[in-house]
Amino acid sequence: MAIFNLGNTHLKLPPDRIARHDLVKAHQNFAKALNYLKNDPSTPPKQVSRLCQKLMETSIRLSMTARESAARKQHADQGREYAKTALENARKCEDECMVAQAEFMLACVGAWKVYVAARMSRVEPSSHPKREGAEVLLEQRLEELRRFPHLDVEVYEAQARKYLGYLRPR
Repeated sequence: MAIFNLGNTHLKLPPDRIARHDLVKAHQNFAKALNYLKNDPSTPPKQVSRLCQKLMETSIRLSMTARESAARKQHADQGREYAKTALENARKCEDECMVAQAEFMLACVGAWKVYVAARMSRVEPSSHPKREGAEVLLEQRLEELRRFPHLDVEVYEAQARKYLGYLRPR
């Protein structure tokens, strides 16, 4: 799908060279592609799930780069909705590994949302009442991914460290 590939081109730059504009364009292209897929009844749930994961990742990255708290929260909430849709569609595929990946991503979004809530409340994320639950869930989801021998778990371990880092004292 051409529009999906167009979205990806905005994200294929080195991480330190991706500008907010690239994230916005990628998000717009992924959202158009999702709209197209949702209107096509022959679209496999796996494809919808993968696209929603891209939208979730892009939404969280937009949240991370937002200057205002309200925009940061809005993108985080949007990311959570995409993560939930990705999980729903992964479950339709009956692919345990894909479900575990989607659950892990949802846990990452949960950790980020705790960070955003803490910052909006002007408290340290390590002191937020939902911090421990988010950490435990993320660690559980990472452990579930280790059950799949063909999966490159190092990528997920790095991602878990990144999100756990937002919640722990520095």
